[in-house]
Amino acid sequence: MTNAYQSLAARYDAQMARSFDRAAWHAFVWERLCGALGHPPATACDAACGTGAVAIELARRGCKTAAFDACPEMLEQAQANARTAGVRLPFSQQGLTDFALHHPVEAITCICDGANYLLTPAALAAFFARAAQHLVPGGVLHFDLSSPHKLQHLLGNTTSGAAEADWAMVWENAYDADKALLEMNLTLFDLHPDGSYTRAHERHLQAAHAPERVLPLLRDAGFTTVDLRGDDRLSPPTDTCLRHHYTCTKGAC
Repeated sequence: MTNAYQSLAARYDAQMARSFDRAAWHAFVWERLCGALGHPPATACDAACGTGAVAIELARRGCKTAAFDACPEMLEQAQANARTAGVRLPFSQQGLTDFALHHPVEAITCICDGANYLLTPAALAAFFARAAQHLVPGGVLHFDLSSPHKLQHLLGNTTSGAAEADWAMVWENAYDADKALLEMNLTLFDLHPDGSYTRAHERHLQAAHAPERVLPLLRDAGFTTVDLRGDDRLSPPTDTCLRHHYTCTKGAC
């Protein structure tokens, strides 16, 4: 068994292209940062950056951006993507609960489920505290979470798959309602030119963090304003939203 995203890293962008309009999502993130700050961010850090899509977009828009992720394979892909985009970015291998930046920044982003991999309220609180520590007064943390409804009712206890000419993958999911945890077991098959194939297995765990759990932790970390949006990124969340978007402003003191 490999670690989460170790085998998936090379296929991650193709999977994202199947599921999301990345350009629209990136435009929304930029709009939220600019709106909360009152101006375009001059400095930012993309946390749990994955293959670097958000960090690259921030840099393209003129923001001095750093990025980090815990998975070396994802970082390798992010560096390759940045080179292809003609963008120079500092990437580092760090975790959400103990990361360190050289200087405070105006904005920190954590996009597409990164914070769902923090499995306890204590871990989530540690991330928020770390983010607040590395933001300038009035700085903005923007992150999203797959909702409890999505983890339990859309993904929980399901099997799904995807395939291309030279690879295929199968997701087998199980949701533990008592622990509010989703276990995702991914089996990835890579086909070789001689007809043989390689099989790899990854196990992912995500926690269902409801707003009533998240909002007090943000306040405790020093975020004085939190704007919470639902699926379409414009409306308040509902009980059946699949994703929650949080834009959080650090207090001025």
